[in-house]
Amino acid sequence: MSTDELIEQVNNTGADFFVTSLSARKGQEWLLRNRDRLTIPVRAHLGATLNYQAGTVRRAPEMLQRTGLEWIWRIKEERYLWRRYWRDGWALLRLFAFRALPLLLDRVLHKRSSTDFSVVHSESDGVVTLKIHGSATKDSTTQLIPMMCEAVDSCRDVVVDLSCASSIDARIFGLLVVLRKSLRSCGCALKIIADNSRIRRLFKLNGFEFLLLDAT
Repeated sequence: MSTDELIEQVNNTGADFFVTSLSARKGQEWLLRNRDRLTIPVRAHLGATLNYQAGTVRRAPEMLQRTGLEWIWRIKEERYLWRRYWRDGWALLRLFAFRALPLLLDRVLHKRSSTDFSVVHSESDGVVTLKIHGSATKDSTTQLIPMMCEAVDSCRDVVVDLSCASSIDARIFGLLVVLRKSLRSCGCALKIIADNSRIRRLFKLNGFEFLLLDAT
């Protein structure tokens, strides 16, 4: 189901929205496997939705839907699903224990240690460097976004130096991902310097450690 002919047929439709309707695991694996080959911008997987529309599976009562307990009803209707929800439950516990809880403790411990944000722009040997000082949070985006856009427009490699940063939050991680993608689209690269042990730990806890692996 991942032949060049099939992928080309899908891309040639010119669609804006693409839906796979396999089992949840197969559908998600197929989308991940072919994500770099598909040109349709919005992609999603629909599983039980089709069954509901076809009337082959009954939807949970509204009370269960509103209280977030629809998964219990689904196990009753499709008993094989208990394995999936068991795996999902353990995955949720691991995320809480090894990601969410450490992030919460880090925020509590460093609540009073945040410092004012500033960013220094410099250029050398065809490379744009953005050196961030202090606490890089959502409140910093109004200052940081224009500088990132300017760096992309320059069509040069960019270095984001976080060695003097005291904190970084999810909004900044999102900007770094967008910056990385924008630079790659014009043949440039992003390098992130994070010598600060706390900043490196925040990258790991938030699941963005892959950004630190780019050598250039």
